[in-house]
Amino acid sequence: MAMAGAAGPSVGDGPLPPPGTFRFPFEPYSVQRDFMTQLWRTIEDGHLGIFESPTGTGKSMSMICGAMAWLRAHELREAESGAGAAVPCGATMEVDGAADEPAWVMEHAVKAKVAAGERARQEAAEKREKYARLRQQSLHLEHKHKRPSKRLRLDPNPDSKGGPAQGGAAGTDASEPADGDGEDIGDEFLLADYCSDDADAQSSSSEDEAEEEKPKTTKILFCSRTHSQLSQFMSELKNSPYGDARAVVLGSRQTLCVNDKVKKLSSISQINDKCKDLQEKKAADSGEKEGAGCPYLHTKRVRAFAQQTLAVVQDVEELASRGVRTKTCPYYGTREAIAEAEIVAMPYNLLLHKSTRDAVGLELEGNVVLIDEAHNLLSSIEAIHSNAVSGSLLERAHAQLHTYHAKYKSRLHPKNLRYVQQILEVLKAFVAYAQSLLSDRKRGTKVVTVNDFLRECKIDNVNIFKLARYFDVSGISKKVNGLVLKLDEAGSVSPRKGTAPAAAAPAVSAAADEDYVAKHVSALKMTETFFSLLTNREKDGRLVLQGGKSMSDVSIKFLLLNPGVYFEDVLLKARAVILAGGTMSPTRQFTDELCMVGTPPCDVFSCGHVIPPSNLAAAILCKGPIGKVNLEFSYENREDPKIGPQLLNEVTRLIINLCNVVPDGLVVFFPSYKYEAEVYNHWAKQEGMLDKVQQKKKLFREPRSGGPPVETVLRDYAKHIEENRGGALLLSVVGGKMSEGINFKDRLGRCVVVVGVPFPNLYSAELQEKMAFIDKRAGPGGSGGGKPKPSDEYYTSIAMKAVNQSIGRAIRHQKDFSTIVLADARYNKETIRPLLSQWIQASVESYSQFGAVIKKWGGFFKGHQSAATF
Repeated sequence: MAMAGAAGPSVGDGPLPPPGTFRFPFEPYSVQRDFMTQLWRTIEDGHLGIFESPTGTGKSMSMICGAMAWLRAHELREAESGAGAAVPCGATMEVDGAADEPAWVMEHAVKAKVAAGERARQEAAEKREKYARLRQQSLHLEHKHKRPSKRLRLDPNPDSKGGPAQGGAAGTDASEPADGDGEDIGDEFLLADYCSDDADAQSSSSEDEAEEEKPKTTKILFCSRTHSQLSQFMSELKNSPYGDARAVVLGSRQTLCVNDKVKKLSSISQINDKCKDLQEKKAADSGEKEGAGCPYLHTKRVRAFAQQTLAVVQDVEELASRGVRTKTCPYYGTREAIAEAEIVAMPYNLLLHKSTRDAVGLELEGNVVLIDEAHNLLSSIEAIHSNAVSGSLLERAHAQLHTYHAKYKSRLHPKNLRYVQQILEVLKAFVAYAQSLLSDRKRGTKVVTVNDFLRECKIDNVNIFKLARYFDVSGISKKVNGLVLKLDEAGSVSPRKGTAPAAAAPAVSAAADEDYVAKHVSALKMTETFFSLLTNREKDGRLVLQGGKSMSDVSIKFLLLNPGVYFEDVLLKARAVILAGGTMSPTRQFTDELCMVGTPPCDVFSCGHVIPPSNLAAAILCKGPIGKVNLEFSYENREDPKIGPQLLNEVTRLIINLCNVVPDGLVVFFPSYKYEAEVYNHWAKQEGMLDKVQQKKKLFREPRSGGPPVETVLRDYAKHIEENRGGALLLSVVGGKMSEGINFKDRLGRCVVVVGVPFPNLYSAELQEKMAFIDKRAGPGGSGGGKPKPSDEYYTSIAMKAVNQSIGRAIRHQKDFSTIVLADARYNKETIRPLLSQWIQASVESYSQFGAVIKKWGGFFKGHQSAATF
């Protein structure tokens, strides 16, 4: 591997300065060097960093090399702190609390500190040697199993040496242990005694049992949105100069489980519950040998799996495959590996959910958090911590809990009984409130505070905090769902209503047939989430109430207004937090939402593209080819009976003209699915217009729900461009399926057009509530003096973030070239144009005559014709 050299920073007292050069798989571009240098400084200073680096600039590799360079220097600093090598000759070493101590005490303390430093360095060296040996063993085994891997995956024997796993019953297949599926319904779903409301008195899960303290290692906690993005990151790490890093990627049970009896279940919640059931069974049956629960959860094999995981960088698929081959649980094997890992990669929700983070054993203190694809961070936090329940869902939850209460009330501990009855009363009140919204359907949406909602439900005297804790600690949702499923299997319960006919709750009507939910969906579990969100601070959220014609139409939604409250813990505990993405602009939204009093300072870094300026042409169009109307595709103009048809004609002529001059792929983004359909129908209604549009390029459209898969459309689009000289035209939607994560490189995206500015619906009750919250938070000094209101800036930033994301689909590497059209005069406004990503601002020009664009771009594509690649 060609590798740029690295000059290590001096290690001693004071901040670590960034190195002159970084280890890199090739000579880095200047933007990559700048990225790594600023990344180092932000981590060392302990700040929040917002990093924007366009797609194609090697952002992932820059993150890996910059962060790992700092981590290795930091590890050296930690090892040498107190060691003799860190003390200059003739200097004295500071010893905490030793200012007034005798000389011999200070001398002894200095020697102890030096010895501790030497031990730390020796332990670090031994750890590196151990994992180097394991790496060689793993590579050897990987080569050995490469050819027969498919056969090995089907091998039923739990151990490579043969024989059943420990605890397997004689004469049975240990990979499929008896799990009680055929037991009669008895105390299986009875709640354990609930003896205390003390937050520290009980654990919410058997997984939280005390474990032996493991050595702590400073870590890079890397997060991205999807498993595929995490796999891509692990691949980049493997190919980087830090391919020997101790790294582990965390996945869900659904992704990593290798027990066929568990992973065959139809929902994530069922898989989680079944896995926990097997562990509880193993813990309860203490007389059995290890493995009495899940045969793949064998302590020694799990620990060996963890060490092998850290020896060689592997993605989720490789971990699952190795779990099958070694008959070991990858889910718990990867969790075991966290303690000694240098890099822990994980999906967003694992970091952003505190309870999940705690259950996994992820510590933030002293560690560096890197969040990739962070343009979605705020919306992800809001989505994770918002929740809607329908009236019929509340009915089912009440009915299911009523069934449970009827069966077990005589055997429940008094505290359990009291809480179950209290939850039943609260659910009954929620159902009654939802029924009252049936008469409110003409009033549309209503927004209230949590306290007002509880007051209107007449349960404002109930301690919601204690009920939310009881849900969490007791595991009642899991018990109730288990009972309902058992009764359903016995044919004595309706999967729709969740209640036995003889025990139907008299105060609650049955759920509507049209609101059928599969039996594995736990209505009470979904309601539990709603309970927990009601404990948010009054100012941080609202309840959005939507009436309807039936209970399935009625919706009660908790809307999180302040995502920063759920990210504050991360900012305050982690050493540094880095938010990185290809399109982070405008960054004001991040600083406004996340930076609170007491949180670290924020560094903002944005770099240009790696392509030469001649490879990009960008235009703001104020007039179209016909020129009779200004190009302003506002909702009002589009709906205007006079201006609307003229805009349709302008966008039609615009696309036809671009088809004539742009080679290969032309992608057009519309502000909404509705307007995309309106433009297409305009062509279809005019005789010969569709043929005229497709005269040069075949037409493809982004599919909506019920249409062909996105992958199919993209494959056909790419294939047509590859096989036909004229290329293809793709109609898409800003914020749709093709505006994010899609790669329109080279011939697939020689021109990207954005029609209009995709402002969200200003009349949305949720958006209005959010904007009111932003203005209130900013206070009276937030606007005035010619400054726009903070809520107006927020409103504009939503649109421009989506625009930047869409145009970022083009230009994917250094030799790529493309053109960008922003077809709306409003992009020239001083409140909008500066919000474009930095890499496009330097190239964008405004045109009042469409002919000038066509003339210039004809020369642009002619000059790049010889460089066109696929």
